[in-house]
Amino acid sequence: MNISERLKEVVNKVNRPLFLDLQAANPEIAGIDFLDFARDKEGFISYLPQSMWESTNPENFYDPNIRIMAKPGKVLRKIFPDMAPEVIGAFVCAYRALINSDTTSERFAVVSDNDIAHYYHYDQYDNSQALGSLGESCMRYDKCQDYLGIYTENSEVVRLVVLKSTSDLIIGRALLWNVNELDVPLMDRIYGSYSTIAAFKQYAEDNGYAYKRYQKAENDLIVVNGETSLMSLSVDLYHWDFDYYPYLDTLRYLDKENGKLTNDQPSNTPWLHLCGISGDDYEQADTVYCEDTGTWELEDACCLCYNDNYYRNAAYCNYHEYYIPENEAIFADYSDDYCLLEEALILHNDTVVAPWDSDEVVEVEGNLYLSSDCVYSNHYDEYILVEDAVYCSGVDDHDYADAATQLSSGRWLASWETEENK
Repeated sequence: MNISERLKEVVNKVNRPLFLDLQAANPEIAGIDFLDFARDKEGFISYLPQSMWESTNPENFYDPNIRIMAKPGKVLRKIFPDMAPEVIGAFVCAYRALINSDTTSERFAVVSDNDIAHYYHYDQYDNSQALGSLGESCMRYDKCQDYLGIYTENSEVVRLVVLKSTSDLIIGRALLWNVNELDVPLMDRIYGSYSTIAAFKQYAEDNGYAYKRYQKAENDLIVVNGETSLMSLSVDLYHWDFDYYPYLDTLRYLDKENGKLTNDQPSNTPWLHLCGISGDDYEQADTVYCEDTGTWELEDACCLCYNDNYYRNAAYCNYHEYYIPENEAIFADYSDDYCLLEEALILHNDTVVAPWDSDEVVEVEGNLYLSSDCVYSNHYDEYILVEDAVYCSGVDDHDYADAATQLSSGRWLASWETEENK
């Protein structure tokens, strides 16, 4: 499809994918071609119907006297009859906002300090206009004025862009942050109608700001110099210890120790998730310092161990009813439980016995054995392995088999028995 250069530029700015579809559209199927701005009707598009381009000299294709003027939405429906109404509506609003940007830009203002709270209040909204998401903002009420200290007391790093109507009330707003990762300010989520959002994006581009591609909470696709990318963002606050906090769309995590706002959940410090709408109903991470990882972690994900320190990786000891750091624990298979490695008893065959079962372990020739595998010799005052011992009934004691003597009667004679005993 043929499109004038000046219309191409505008449509490409408003919706790049739609611009590409327009260029590829078949004019004979649509029945229209040679799109351009309507010369005498602001915001309209003009085109040439098929009957005219087939019977007109190409030099006259852009003669306004033979062209048809129509609203942008009607033109799109002619070319793309199956296009979703919401897609057409979004394009029309953005198209009109861009066409009117020369006059709209004069109504933008950037404010800071207490003026931020002033323009957050719904009394400053022009309710005679379509407000879109601005009219539904959860931070527009009287009570929310007390939540906004994180904005009003950090003018070094945060300001507010507002768009005023002709009545000097606002029809849109967006926070403007000085983020650590960018050399230009970042325009946060834009609150307003489709056309207002488009005007804000154009204002951002005209002033060299980065901005959110999609106006949704927790969507971190950022447009910088026309390029879109998923970004990790942070802001260093000057003041952050408040009783109440607002709902934040993008920089939603507050590092409580260092006063840093981020869009990624911190892993090495206690944090707040500023996702509440009542000022004090934010998610507070019950974080603790984990000795084994050297990071702050959610308390529920860690274990308080016997030494009163938290560890990310630990084993539970049922006998003592406490956790043991993983690097200090060993599973005692004989006792069927975990115990401290330094207190465990390791038998000759590598069986592990917990210290509370130590009375079932004996030492034989420098190695540890279960007492059930040994017999005690009063004469030697030591244990002998069952397989190495014999019972000598004459002395009611055990002797080493290779030291005792077996009589013809089958009875064993201990090595220390006297002749009389024989």
